[in-house]
Amino acid sequence: MKGNAEYYLIRNLTDYKLAREFIRKQDVEDAPLSFPTVVAIDQAGDILGCLSTNSQKDLIVAGPLVIKKGIKGYRIVVGLVDAYDKVMKSLGITRYIHSVDEGNTKWLAMIEKAYGDKPYAHEQGRYFFVKRLDRDLNAEATIH
Repeated sequence: MKGNAEYYLIRNLTDYKLAREFIRKQDVEDAPLSFPTVVAIDQAGDILGCLSTNSQKDLIVAGPLVIKKGIKGYRIVVGLVDAYDKVMKSLGITRYIHSVDEGNTKWLAMIEKAYGDKPYAHEQGRYFFVKRLDRDLNAEATIH
């Protein structure tokens, strides 16, 4: 289990409300959450992170990705992305877009380290990536 967390696909409105509450507590602008959204839950049942979807103009854009303040999130991020990728692949999705703020060098380095991905575009202060799902997915991430 990555980061001592279990990963769940949100399946009902109550859980979406809990994810929105979690995002607000992390001082992140309240971004719309839609299907699919996956969350990382610790053994006490608290949300450690979430990754949702934002569809824009015939594009599937992953985000927001929010990690609980005060924790080292690398393993949680990798687990969330792996779980999200498995859900997307099960839906027949072969690729999606995600982006990172240009000032967030930590996340940019994490993406390159974990996945070897390089940005395809840089616009309005963000680096954009295409995540291709035709690669082997990490077998560790289990979605409940």
